[in-house]
Amino acid sequence: MVKVKFFGTARVLLKDKEMEGDFKSVKEMIDAIIVKYNVTKKDMKQYYVYVNEVNISKLKKYKTELKDGDVVMLLSPASGG
Repeated sequence: MVKVKFFGTARVLLKDKEMEGDFKSVKEMIDAIIVKYNVTKKDMKQYYVYVNEVNISKLKKYKTELKDGDVVMLLSPASGG
């Protein structure tokens, strides 16, 4: 199982703290979130995605493979001044 944790506005939008599933890639996980929580792809593109504390931009982005035991975090961009 892959554990997906939601932080910041992701937690507010999805009204959940985390979910689990058998996802083979980040894209598959995002698609499952879209269906489960009835949100749009545009909603999901605003979040930073980390797999085991590494930003997916440093991996294979949405093609990043996921395996049993991975922890994915969805984080909202920081703001403030």
